[in-house]
Amino acid sequence: MVIFSDVLSASDVADLDDGTTTHGDYASLVALWWLDEGSGNHFADSSGNGLDGTLTGSYSWETACVP
Repeated sequence: MVIFSDVLSASDVADLDDGTTTHGDYASLVALWWLDEGSGNHFADSSGNGLDGTLTGSYSWETACVP
C-alpha cells in the first residue's frame, strides 16, 4: 500500500506499475507498506518516514502471488 501527499499523473502511476520508476523517485511519498512481514502484528513503513503500524483484532497473514 502506498500513500502520496500529491496526486500522481496517469503516466506516473503507469511508471510505478511497470517498474520503470521506484517510490524513491517521488518527494510526495508519505508511506509505503509492503505488508510482507508474514507473521506478528507489526508492519513496517518502507518510505523512511517511520509510519509503522500494528494490526489489531482478528487477522491472518497469507502468501500472495504478485505477477
